[in-house]
Amino acid sequence: QSGSNDSRSLALAGHRSLLIEGNAGNAGARFEQALKQDSANPYALFGQVLLAQRAGRADEALEPALALCERAPDHPLSVAAARVVLELAGTAATIDDQIQARATQALDAGAAGDAAHLLRAALAMIAASRGDLEAHRKRLREMGTPTEFTVLGPLAIYQVLDFDEKVGPESSGGFDGPVNGPYGLVSPRVLTFFD
Repeated sequence: QSGSNDSRSLALAGHRSLLIEGNAGNAGARFEQALKQDSANPYALFGQVLLAQRAGRADEALEPALALCERAPDHPLSVAAARVVLELAGTAATIDDQIQARATQALDAGAAGDAAHLLRAALAMIAASRGDLEAHRKRLREMGTPTEFTVLGPLAIYQVLDFDEKVGPESSGGFDGPVNGPYGLVSPRVLTFFD
């Protein structure tokens, strides 16, 4: 109460007011004061996210969550903020428009790791819901999500392979050339999936 008035201290005092005292009004004032001194203060921005969620206004949590991801992309709280963004993706067209514009800016600002993955997941969800398949595929590629796999078989006549005898691919270590199965030549099939 009689501590420092720097941005970080004000933000932490806001969290104390909110979480210990249960005083949302005082907490909001502290977060605002902290952000006037430093608009990139991740503790104050996430405090605003918590206040909006406490008030049942998830839509108002979006702005500070996106601001945290843009202004402090390497801070650990950016992961929690990105999770809020992902949870709001797909709830309304106007929210999706905001996420599409600002999540891309956050990624450009240097969001990495889990935060980047969550932001890309939100963008992929929005692209899929809007039918933009190319943008959806692009985001899935950026996330390292597989979109196809190869199936080869059957390699044995029984459902369970024989333990003592190796099948062709086990012997050679690959699928080079033709592979013979119990019913003749077996060729690989590529299966693709949307998400």
